[in-house]
Amino acid sequence: MNTSFLITTLILLCLGTYSLYSYIRIQSLLRVSRALVENTFPYERALAPDAPRALFLGDSTGVGVGADTPLDSLAGRFGTDYPEWTVENRSVSGKKTAQLLPILRELPEHYEKVVVQIGGNDIVAFSEKKQLQKDITAVLEEAKRVGKEVFLLTAGNVGNAPLFPRPLAYIWTQRTLTVREIFKRTAKEMDVTYIDLYRDAANDPFASDPYRYHAKDLFHPSSDGYALWYATFKKVLSELLPPQKFE
Repeated sequence: MNTSFLITTLILLCLGTYSLYSYIRIQSLLRVSRALVENTFPYERALAPDAPRALFLGDSTGVGVGADTPLDSLAGRFGTDYPEWTVENRSVSGKKTAQLLPILRELPEHYEKVVVQIGGNDIVAFSEKKQLQKDITAVLEEAKRVGKEVFLLTAGNVGNAPLFPRPLAYIWTQRTLTVREIFKRTAKEMDVTYIDLYRDAANDPFASDPYRYHAKDLFHPSSDGYALWYATFKKVLSELLPPQKFE
């Protein structure tokens, strides 16, 4: 048997075995993810009508999928730090940027803060760049209509999620950077505060300790992952709104 033929056969066999393993693994993790989505509910808190209002709006990360409890989500952590605020959460798992528009258009203009957490599904689904630019612009216009101050967050480095086979991780990192650039530029043009959650692999705890900072589906953040995101958010927020925890 020709040596080069044998080597080629072994390489193809290894690639086929790895591909099959990756497919089975991803399908198993997607089932875990669906279970997390079905059993996660967004944090909300209604106070007196004259209480200041914060609106959280977005995808599964806005809902808090992957966190142990709703209090561990970004909305929940905000509620803990700001107990005098009403917290309304209109996040829905699976939403892409364009799908926030119908929700926003039905909302009244009575929020002091609007926190938009979106973009992860646009990264994964390869949303077309020009359309995404139009979509995020329209979303931020509506968010500014209903709220006095708007914050925009998108996913961290999606390529660092262990869900994706490592040879393909580069693709998702590049997609993250593409969406990040669109969102950062649009937020700046529209005077919206962009909260940058992106870290390259060398400086990202999600990459160095993935099983701590990712949930069981190895895609969404865990409670510790949301804590990291909230710490970044809080650095910006605290300059504008000092925490008001109960003594």
